[in-house]
Amino acid sequence: HNARQGRYESLVLRERPGGAELPAMQLLDLRGHDLHEGISPPLIHIIRRHLEAGGQVLTFINRRGFAPTLMCTECGWVATCRDCDARMTLHAQPAHLRCHHCGARSAPADKCPECNHPELAALGQGTQRTEQALMELFPAAPVLRIDRDTTRTQAQLNEQLETIHSGRPMVLVGTQMLAKGHHFPNVTLVAVLGADGGFFSADYRAPERMAQTIMQVAGRAGREDRPGEVWIQTYQPEHPLLKRLVEQGYATFAERELEARAAADMPPARPMAMLRADALKAEEGHQFLRDLKTRLAGVEAYGPAPAPIQRISNRYRYQLMVLATDRRALRRAMLAIRETAAPRGVRWSIDIDPYDSF
Repeated sequence: HNARQGRYESLVLRERPGGAELPAMQLLDLRGHDLHEGISPPLIHIIRRHLEAGGQVLTFINRRGFAPTLMCTECGWVATCRDCDARMTLHAQPAHLRCHHCGARSAPADKCPECNHPELAALGQGTQRTEQALMELFPAAPVLRIDRDTTRTQAQLNEQLETIHSGRPMVLVGTQMLAKGHHFPNVTLVAVLGADGGFFSADYRAPERMAQTIMQVAGRAGREDRPGEVWIQTYQPEHPLLKRLVEQGYATFAERELEARAAADMPPARPMAMLRADALKAEEGHQFLRDLKTRLAGVEAYGPAPAPIQRISNRYRYQLMVLATDRRALRRAMLAIRETAAPRGVRWSIDIDPYDSF
């Protein structure tokens, strides 16, 4: 959008360095398949083919830990954070529960605290669970996991990258830490294990971010003389955004997304600001944003409403979405309120062009 408006100059890279070909991108329909810890039988076969040919495989799943949910199979109890409105993520080695919002940790229960049932199920996939599954499926190939849990220092990352650059066949498991900025000349296959969530989020920018991430991680495959493949597992192979991205590329995807944003009067068609407030008592932040809303002129305001995760670290969070016809109108409205003093115990902020709107 900024390039169209003349604010940016668009420089298009039409070929890869060294003449390498772009990897072929394909969708893998998960419907009707029995998955092995989130990995479909066709993908298992594809990974084995690349390993036997001497290539390296990168599996991408943008979720840390072993499983995002620990649930009782009898009564449905779910392990949640005591200080946040969020589920605790199950981690392995050593086994513990961790809140990825406030950092709280606790030992996993050996039985349900509600009904004393002895069976608790780990639901969903994280990098640790994917790593374990790949080690079981391909015992002859090294499996290397790179995420924030295994790679906390530059020295650790350098050691892992040196292992990758040895060139021997292996399987890499990682989050966005592996998606961009790395040159892996021996990676011939990239497998995206969980793309659907980004295309069904309530955040209007989520498809844009997911498409960018897919393109970035896809760029790790086939970077030198060996051709690369990208397979994206999905339960929605007919999803128009996903099909457009795979079949026509990011530029066409972005064009259609811009048209959809304009039709919905959402950014970048109109500028946005998000007013956020949090407090120890829910009604205090809510009331503060209601008072701010009465002082806004020349703009449209929606809310205030609870944030998607309303409570983090025992503070209740609310937000007020503001849309304007142009930048000047938004600036005037924000200048009129920016010096407002919040009541004691209430913290608030103005976020212009918010990266996350929910």
